[in-house]
Amino acid sequence: MSIVSTAFLQNRPAELIAKFLDEKLRAGNKGTSEEELEGTLDKVLVLFRFIQGKDVFEAFYKKDLAKRLLLGKSASIDAEKSMISKLKTECGSQFTNKLEGMFKSWNNLQTDHDGLGCTCVSIILSPFHLHSPTPLVPCYFLCTMLYLGYFD
Repeated sequence: MSIVSTAFLQNRPAELIAKFLDEKLRAGNKGTSEEELEGTLDKVLVLFRFIQGKDVFEAFYKKDLAKRLLLGKSASIDAEKSMISKLKTECGSQFTNKLEGMFKSWNNLQTDHDGLGCTCVSIILSPFHLHSPTPLVPCYFLCTMLYLGYFD
């Protein structure tokens, strides 16, 4: 077995766990109760303990979290906070610093701009709105920071 395929096989479980979490934390799973979702997060955390590529998991989870926050696709903000808290307990605060920073920046934007945070993403990304009104400028910078990997 080559080195490349060995590295791929070691990182694949981390990627799949992050993608599974993304699917469960998306707004499409609104039929799931908070208790069921919390139970699923706990079960995923058990699997997470056994993966070797925790940094790979973090990269995928961070990218998916940014998309959920920016596009308003999160099923539950409480579930997002709970998952970050569980990861912090499991891996320490250094592991979750960037995730918490993304969440805080998004939360500040939501409170500072009367809910324009996520709805402005489609306006800013549209080529017809290149000259957006002033209140959307902070949102543009946040979107750019999250998209370009400011929290990497």
